[in-house]
Parts: sequence; structure tokens; C-alpha cells
Amino acid sequence: MSKKYVVGLGDNVVDYYQNQNVKYPGGNAVNFSVFAPKQLVDSYYVGSLAKDDDGELILNSLKDENVNTSF
Repeated sequence: MSKKYVVGLGDNVVDYYQNQNVKYPGGNAVNFSVFAPKQLVDSYYVGSLAKDDDGELILNSLKDENVNTSF
């Protein structure tokens, strides 16, 4: 039996709460990709990320959650 996996494909955003000076990574595909490994499946994220601090925040957050970003 092959291992199941999911792919989150699409959008990503960074929510910035200026009054708290805090940023949170997110977006439908990012959130889905992060939730999936918690359900014992492999997870991949495919999407465009900027080469700036916000892009790094999203990329590092995905890696911290064991989401494969190799694509």
C-alpha cells in the first residue's frame, strides 16, 4: 500500500497585526498543508514566495511543520 499524501497548491499570505507588531503566515493552501501532516499523511506545498522577510517567514514556518517545499 502506498503512503497517502496531499498537495496544497496556491495562495499564501502574511497577516500583520501592526498594533502587536506580530506577523502570522497563512492562506488556504498554506494552512491546508500545515494541517495535513497532523493527520498522518505526507504534505507538500507548491506556490510562489517572495524573496523577502515575509517569504522567509512562510517558508520557515512550513519547514517547521514538516511540509515538503522542494517543488
